[in-house]
Formats: sequence, C-alpha cells, structure tokens
Amino acid sequence: VFQRALRAESVFIDVGANFGLYTVKSAARLKAQGRIFAFEPNPWTYSLLKQTAYANLIHNKANVVISDCLVADRDGDATLHFSMAELGGASVHRIFSDHLAGSVTVRAVRLDSFIPRDLVVDLVKIDVEGHEPFVLQGMREIIARSPNIKIVMEFFDHFFEGSYGGAFRVQQLIWELGLKIWTIEAGGLLAP
Repeated sequence: VFQRALRAESVFIDVGANFGLYTVKSAARLKAQGRIFAFEPNPWTYSLLKQTAYANLIHNKANVVISDCLVADRDGDATLHFSMAELGGASVHRIFSDHLAGSVTVRAVRLDSFIPRDLVVDLVKIDVEGHEPFVLQGMREIIARSPNIKIVMEFFDHFFEGSYGGAFRVQQLIWELGLKIWTIEAGGLLAP
C-alpha cells in the first residue's frame, strides 16, 4: 500500500520515523524528484535515524530533511517520555516506569508551520503512540491544500483513550478534516 502511494515526484512526510525504514524505502522510490521530511524526536532513536540515512546515502541529499522535532498541534517545547527498553516506545502521553525510563524536553512543531507552504503533500505516515490526532490537528492547512493526500496512521484504540478521549473522537476528527477511514487488509487490500 505504501509503495503504491508513492510516485517519483511525491512529497512524503514520515512522522515517528524511528530508525528510518519508511524514510529509506521512500527515498529509494522517489529519487531526486520527490521530497521527504522525516521526524523523530527521541534523541537516541534520532541518532539511529541519522545513521540509517548515512548508511543509505541519503543523509546529505537536498530533497531529504531529517528533523529531531516532535510533530504536534502547536509549536514550542514538549516533554517526551521514553524507555531505553522500548526502542520505538517514546510517548508524549505515556510515562514509563521501568529503571531505563526517562524524559527529555524537545522542540515541538506543527507540520503547517514546518513544511513549505507551496508543497502539496502526497503521503504521510504517522506512528506516534497515541499522539496521532495532535499531528492531524497541526496539519489542517496541508490537508486542505493536498486533495489527494493519503495518510497511513497507526490507529490503536487503547492509546487514544489516554491521549485524546477515545477512538470515536479520533474518528470524528478524521471526518471533520474531510478524510475517509480505510483499513489495510491482508495482501495490501484496502477496506472502508
């Protein structure tokens, strides 16, 4: 599904890039014609993302932007909680309690203020542990100017209970933004 959504000239945003799997996959598909913006606010995971970009020769390409900002519904500072025991488990909303847990202050940005205003976005991947609706709130202008935008988003009901008041509220936000909800089925089939 992800590969089918990308063309050589696509603009792709990877929110919660982790170590960079989708960033690198998209770079191989887009080449120099497209644009990639990858965001990973966890400082330890961000260092892995930079290493992945370096290992795949995309670290210094003009069309690839790799940022350590946390994508949110407002610009400013945010507290990111993490556990070194869970590489992809950093969260704005969940506090970890194991002995490898901690928190860090990071710069938060709205995609609407970070992404150049002349860009129409084709594909966005959002995997941010229950913070997805806040990312959507901060990209209203992008959604409005990108009529064919596709958003591949983690939708885990349990995470939304603690962060946004439940899955139904997230569904309402998606519909309010003029988007439709599909699930990815086995074999890459999409179902409403």
